[in-house]
Amino acid sequence: QYVRYLILILASGFAGVTGGLSAINYEIVTVENVNTTTSGSVLLMAFIGGVGSFYGPIIGAILVTFLQVALSGYTKAWLLYFGLFFLVMVMYAPGGIASLIELHRPTWKASLTRKLFPSYLATGVALLIALAGLVGLVEIIYHIKTEAGADSAMSLMGLTFDAAQPTPWLICAALFIAGSLLFRWSTPRVRASWDAVAQTLRARQLA
Repeated sequence: QYVRYLILILASGFAGVTGGLSAINYEIVTVENVNTTTSGSVLLMAFIGGVGSFYGPIIGAILVTFLQVALSGYTKAWLLYFGLFFLVMVMYAPGGIASLIELHRPTWKASLTRKLFPSYLATGVALLIALAGLVGLVEIIYHIKTEAGADSAMSLMGLTFDAAQPTPWLICAALFIAGSLLFRWSTPRVRASWDAVAQTLRARQLA
């Protein structure tokens, strides 16, 4: 109980220091600093990082700020990507990034994390393939919608192509479908790897 109060006091202290430094830096404080959008962004940072730990919101703040700055300067669809990222976190890691770190802490201490790498690698490759296809489709759609009547030629990931032609659509759709199928194939391998690691941990505890 006292630990929770201590965490609340520390969090409030950090929030106060942050607000004070922000006011000194920008030399102005307006309604925008406490509006719904700003408050919602703070809640998203805390949720993505993980509200169940002290360092979770810190990770969330760093990650979300980086994504907002990096994506907003690269694509007009950055809000869509950010929303999809939040949706994935809600579905697969509701405890936030901190919960994933805590989940792997026992395997790291037992030097068993390396047994998870092969299945993680296969899943990561599948996600990258699916993500490449999804990003391609989204960027083509955004280019056609926002550049209506203009030149249909566009550049993505160093490649220049005509967005009005069916070939880019088919390639992106094929990448997304192939990546999704590979992800479904690799998911049981991840579960099997975790089952094997869990059995090893239980055996060591009983020994």
